Amino acid sequence: MVAASRRFVIAGQILLKALAHKAASLPHSSGIPHLKLDSSKHVWSTIVTVHSQNAASAQGGGCLPFELMFCLPKRLMNICGPVIVEASKSFLGSSASASMVHSKSRVDGWKILTLQDDLDLKPGSFKIQRGGSPRGHNGVRSVEGALGNRAFNRIRLGIGRPENKAEVASYVLEPLGRDEVQNIDWDEGTQRGGELVEQVWLDVMRIAQEHASNKPSTST
Repeated sequence: MVAASRRFVIAGQILLKALAHKAASLPHSSGIPHLKLDSSKHVWSTIVTVHSQNAASAQGGGCLPFELMFCLPKRLMNICGPVIVEASKSFLGSSASASMVHSKSRVDGWKILTLQDDLDLKPGSFKIQRGGSPRGHNGVRSVEGALGNRAFNRIRLGIGRPENKAEVASYVLEPLGRDEVQNIDWDEGTQRGGELVEQVWLDVMRIAQEHASNKPSTST
């Protein structure tokens, strides 16, 4: 059984399924990458255990397994926060030792990582953010409201901006181009993800390791 301190939640839509496949494909991992509707019927989720040698090789340390929950909310982005936090509480447990900053939800937000699209980053790029402003992203703002604070991890995935600022609303809803799909997709044949999947996976495991050891980086 994996200790609660080594449980970690990855929530969002973009890239989530490919990361779940990546976790499940590693040697000695257990769990399936296919998301299932949970008992609350508010989120699709799956749990994958990544064993010691995989966690260690992915981010250069650690000797114990991680249990990762991949969480895809059924609700619209701008109201997804409450169901992400509730699913996280069920998986992580309500923390009596949570800091005062997490006193509203009793969930350690540092054990949650959200995946979000970002208009200010170029397609194919990403940036890690620890806490701070939601930067206009309504999904992140909803998670912040449910937690009662901004103390959680984010990975911002670049989608770029349209040339015409007036087209932003429709732009974010457009289907991805072929190259963009290949960059974030999972190939069942080769059992590898696109370049962005592989890069983001390394940072997901590094962040999980930092918070399992209670030594999070302060970089953004």
